[in-house]
Amino acid sequence: MKDNMNTLTTLSGNKRLFAAPSVLTEPKSVLTNWRVFECSWHHGKSKTIHFIGDVNDISGRVTSSIKSFKSDLMIGVSNSGREYELSGPSGFSLSAEEVWEDWQMHFGAPEVKEITKKYEL
Repeated sequence: MKDNMNTLTTLSGNKRLFAAPSVLTEPKSVLTNWRVFECSWHHGKSKTIHFIGDVNDISGRVTSSIKSFKSDLMIGVSNSGREYELSGPSGFSLSAEEVWEDWQMHFGAPEVKEITKKYEL
């Protein structure tokens, strides 16, 4: 079986921005050093919420849009259907920050507002 990193698709030729493994392969992920951002699109006419953080404490990730969140369990479900558990306190991750910057450039840098405090216990 091939290593997942070899089967991921690079987006826009950027070596730090990869599509996540299939939801069938990885239906649940745990994010540490996580933060939460709200993106406004089309001059504020639509908004999306994204988690960023480390998966397996080593790899930065930006989620697809979060469509639901269970605050008692600290679990959000992304538009792709993957469950993300926000583990431990919020925090900063250099690898997640780099992926977040690349993600914003790839998708047109919408208006962004950090809303992490709304998700902290």
